Parts: sequence; C-alpha cells; structure tokens
Amino acid sequence: MSDDFDATVKRVYAAALRGRHLIQIETTVEIHEEAGVEFEIHLAPSLKRKPQSDPTAPTAGAAPKPDPFDPYDPHLFVTELETHHVLLNKFYVVPEHLLVVTKEFQKQTSPLLPADLTAAWHCMSRAAKPTLAFYNCGEMSGASQPHKHLQIIPLPIGTGAHPPIEALFNNMDEHRPGQIYTLTNLPFHHVLTPLDTAYLSSATDMDAGSYLSDAFFSLLDSSIEQMRSDGAIVTRSYNCFFTKRFMVIVPRSSDSVVLKLDEEEEKEEEKEEDGKEKEEKQAEFTVNSLGFTGTLLCRTKAEVEVVRKRGILTVLKAVAVARREEGEGEAREADM
Repeated sequence: MSDDFDATVKRVYAAALRGRHLIQIETTVEIHEEAGVEFEIHLAPSLKRKPQSDPTAPTAGAAPKPDPFDPYDPHLFVTELETHHVLLNKFYVVPEHLLVVTKEFQKQTSPLLPADLTAAWHCMSRAAKPTLAFYNCGEMSGASQPHKHLQIIPLPIGTGAHPPIEALFNNMDEHRPGQIYTLTNLPFHHVLTPLDTAYLSSATDMDAGSYLSDAFFSLLDSSIEQMRSDGAIVTRSYNCFFTKRFMVIVPRSSDSVVLKLDEEEEKEEEKEEDGKEKEEKQAEFTVNSLGFTGTLLCRTKAEVEVVRKRGILTVLKAVAVARREEGEGEAREADM
C-alpha cells in the first residue's frame, strides 16, 4: 500500500514536471539558531514574481478569484479519496508537496474534522519518507485560498531536526500522549501534544482520523482557554501542524508583519529592485504554518538581514499572540 501510494505520487510528479505543469520556487538556505532551534531561512527571490494563480500565495485586490481546486488541474491529480482529492502543489519549494482538498467546497476558516484528518493520515501513513502536515485556518493564518485544504510535505526540509521545531519537542523531559504542553522558551501562545505512535502505527485510516481529531479539538480548546486566562484577545485564526509524533496549534493575531529597514538595509533593498524607486522602505513578512515549524521564507537579501538582526522569534511573536509572561525552561503542562 505504501509502495503504491509513493509510486503514484512519484509518477504524477515526474509527468507534471516533464509537462511543465509545476514551478519550483528555488531557494538558498541559511541556518539561524535561536531559542534552541536551528531555524531555516530560505531566500526565494522568485516569490516577488510569483503568479497570482498560485493556490497558496496571497493576491492583491478585492476582486474574487477563481477557485484553483474546482476544477483542479488534472495534471496535478494524484488520487481520489472518499471526501478529498489529493493534488500536487503547483508552486513548490519541496518536491512532491501535496494538497489534500475537500471535494465539496468547505471554508478554510472551519476547523479540521475527522474526515480531513483521515484523508491526511491516509497520505502520511503511506509515504515512504517522514512527512509534515499543516493547516492554515482563518484570515490571519497565512492562508490565501478559501477552499479548505491541508498541505503535506516530505521531510527532511533541510539539514537539522525535521521539522526544526522538533528539537524543542525532543528536549522535553516527558512525552505523554494526550497531555497538553507549552514550550516556555517560545514567547507566544501555543499548545502541543505528543501523539501515541504505537496506536497510530496499527490504526485504520478512520480510527487514526478520529484519534487525531480528538487531539486537535483538545488543543484548540486548550489554546482558547490559555488566551482567556492570559487576558489576550481570543482569535479564531491559527496554524496547526503535525508529524507522526506530535501536533501543535499556534493562534494568530496577524498574517504578516512589517519591519522597517535601517539605512544600510534600504540600500540593499534598492539594489535588488534594479534601481527602481521604492515608495516605502520596509520589509513585510507573510507567515504561515511553516514559519512556526522553523522554516521562514524571505524574498530579498534585505529581509534576510532583518531576520538576522532582529531574530525569527521577533517575526513569529508579532504575527502570533504574545504571552503576557515569558517563562524560562523547556516545557510545562498547559493549565486547563
């Protein structure tokens, strides 16, 4: 079963690549260590020129845009499940990046349901490589398509822990499945739970989907209670990501943050704009789930320099929900 699914993904990917139906976003990567995590900064200059038809990239203007999933591009079709289609992501950084899309239109602002997680697990459990699944929920999550979809990418993304945030999970003193934790050296609200890998390894897709749904809603409830207890404004936008080992939810306060460039950074930005005059001297970072897993995309060298100087956690804290009190240590059980 694993071989069949993997073979199908590889066959469709190879054919789509040959037919020029896929566009790779080429990046250069550097490591930035912060808070015990080897964050990956990916410089992707082509993002400045990314076509607006990209199903996972923001577009300007208020006019409605076509749903790229209805109808979907048949060259990107991988397989059909009971309630979802599995497609290749047309614009990708990591090869064989999958989209798990509801057949019938559902809103990207709705929570993950057992059927969504059953479909995601179907793909994850049959992949030969470890995978990361993520869901950008709501207007402030970095999502750009209103049609509900999860995304799955093969790991490793880079050279360190996979995903990079897993380093903090590995350093926790305990990993009790079902218990909800917060990593106290992260300055923003989030909740994490270890998953029962022994159970998942032998569960049917449906049983795994039900189990993951219970974990998801426990995290969602806990994150809301955490924000209320801290006196924070409760947001309905969040990022959720999970591997076979753990699941995380990070509430969001904004989909992007603008950081002003200093004089030296402005000059670098001007060079990359081929001498064209810029109306504003600033760097804007749009962040989705991958940012919180430890992978941040930048469009210019100036943006990379801003991240180096001010820290990735500064960017993430600005788009998440900042904690009122920032503790020290590794992890603690979330108050319920």
